[in-house]
Amino acid sequence: MPAVRNRRALPPACKLARVWKRSLLAALCAACAACASRPPGPVFHDEQYLRFGVDPRSEADSLITLYKEQAEPLALRLVGRDFTALGFMDKEGRSTRARVITSLGIALALDPSQPSPLTAATRFSLIAPPLPDTHDADRDGFEEVFVEKRAATHTCLLVFRVRDVGHVDPVPVQQQLFGHERCPTAVADVNRDGKVELLLDVELVDFELDTPPALRVVLWPEQHRFVLDTTDHKLAQYVASQQAAREIELEHARSLGDVAACLRLAVELAALTHLLGLSSHDQVARFDQALAATDLSAPQRAWAQGARAHIERTWTQPPSAAGKAGTPAPVPAPAASTLAEPGSS
Repeated sequence: MPAVRNRRALPPACKLARVWKRSLLAALCAACAACASRPPGPVFHDEQYLRFGVDPRSEADSLITLYKEQAEPLALRLVGRDFTALGFMDKEGRSTRARVITSLGIALALDPSQPSPLTAATRFSLIAPPLPDTHDADRDGFEEVFVEKRAATHTCLLVFRVRDVGHVDPVPVQQQLFGHERCPTAVADVNRDGKVELLLDVELVDFELDTPPALRVVLWPEQHRFVLDTTDHKLAQYVASQQAAREIELEHARSLGDVAACLRLAVELAALTHLLGLSSHDQVARFDQALAATDLSAPQRAWAQGARAHIERTWTQPPSAAGKAGTPAPVPAPAASTLAEPGSS
């Protein structure tokens, strides 16, 4: 006969605990079965429930009120995915300052400066986005803000990239060109590919012509930057189109006997060769080729010799971003000009 275990009677509290555990387990199994029968839904992360930092739009409203009380009304307001940008002006309608507000608060503040013995007065003007449908001007996934830094003698275009975490980073756009540091002055979609390029309008005043040689340099968007890449086919195509246009203009100037225009165009053709990263020897050869069929007077020949020497001396380094590591400093131009007036005796 099998042995019978002596079971002790459980107290009522333990019985209740067992019933509760079984009920909870049954409820969990039923919930899992119900969820397994449904299609998977979207995944929601913390940032979709919580807001960190300030609200850029309400913060912008406060700044607008503040500067309006200081007689600086709002000139332009831009609202992006991750920012609000404000541009202000004085009572005369001149731009004064700019602000970019993100979830971190005022992430960028550009204020006007007064003239000093070493610097000119500057003002900042927020400009409208160059593309009508987006603030991501170079299509790299981050929004950009464009601001003009205006001084009495020149205007530079500044570019800032807004990161989704609230920081605003300056984008390096200064270029070392023709022996000088230069900045872009405009932004546009040059080749109509839906991405903007930065434009540098360069006047080569060192040659002391009545009409300075001039050309437009394009910085192309690449990997969160704007660059002048001498190996890029887009630059080669652009330079080829500019050279072709100047060759036509040069032929027309020769037919009219317009020597001044021929001198200017010769410098511009040499400058386009410089943009391609070719040597100073190639640049001078292009300059000589442009003037080969032009009848020059003695003063004009002397000017041409000075121009050739200037190109060989100052256009020695290929175009590069200003301050780029490993780039040698450009050879400075002499204090006294070596170029004679082409029309002087």
